[in-house]
Amino acid sequence: MLQKDFCNTVVILTALALFAGVVKPAHGETPPSSSTGSTMRGLPGVVIEPSRLMRAKGYPWAHEIRIALPRSYGEKDRRFPVLWVMDGNYWFETAVRIANTYGFKYLPQMIVVGVGVPPDAESEYQMRRTFDFNPNNVVGFEGYGGDLVKPPPGVPVFKGGGAAAFLTFLVDDVRKALARDYQTSGEGVLFGDSGGGTFCTYALLERPAAFQKYICGSPALYMGNFGLFKLEEAYHRAHSDLAAEVFFGAGEGEVTEKGTAAAGIVSSMTRMAEILTERSYPSLQLHVRISPGQEHLSAIPDNLYWGLRSVMRKPPE
Repeated sequence: MLQKDFCNTVVILTALALFAGVVKPAHGETPPSSSTGSTMRGLPGVVIEPSRLMRAKGYPWAHEIRIALPRSYGEKDRRFPVLWVMDGNYWFETAVRIANTYGFKYLPQMIVVGVGVPPDAESEYQMRRTFDFNPNNVVGFEGYGGDLVKPPPGVPVFKGGGAAAFLTFLVDDVRKALARDYQTSGEGVLFGDSGGGTFCTYALLERPAAFQKYICGSPALYMGNFGLFKLEEAYHRAHSDLAAEVFFGAGEGEVTEKGTAAAGIVSSMTRMAEILTERSYPSLQLHVRISPGQEHLSAIPDNLYWGLRSVMRKPPE
């Protein structure tokens, strides 16, 4: 039974990768041939731009950039906040629907940007996101659960350590291109879940002014041997304030779900929220939600919806 449970844990963690105008192509990458936008069924007025590939200088691969423009886009002198969606190859459409349908009553209109793996590289999805989202290359952590999240002998271990370069790419390459080509307001909210939530937390602590608002869903913050807690300690020693609005969300079922329980997703997330609360940063606005009845995957839409409701309130008309 222990062997079966261990294998199930490894399978779940491997699958979730817990450890871990137009945007112009760069460095030899070519965009798709389409040059006109499309629409999503059930979302009248929302335009999906042709996807483009961007590759940061010196980066091992290109990322697909997908962009959705809201109903009122194009109105003279009107600018829009940007929702940045990690794992865009999976969650872009979900984010567009939440932002423009389910949450339309409560949220401002916004541009949605998905950043993810191109269709022809789906076989490398877990490997690439593990590198993109993790600030170090340490697998697991000290203490109970740390050994359970390490792959057994013979199972390949994906390399981490790309988070710093990936964050620089988002902020200094992609965001600058968007600001040049689209009616962006300069306000941004970063959303990531699972490994993307870990990266979201990293971005908050490494470069908080980059996005101002953060929706960190089900982050595995013990991974990398508590590297993000060490980063928070270093940030606190150097700063007296953290000017950001942050939402941490997870599903209650992640406490009893094999794999996520070993990784300590809910406990590590709540511990980080507790630490940030006790720091008493004057400008930090912190929101936490544990979604009833949700597990690791089913919590993702909940995390995004309630995250947006928390950090992106619709201005009075």
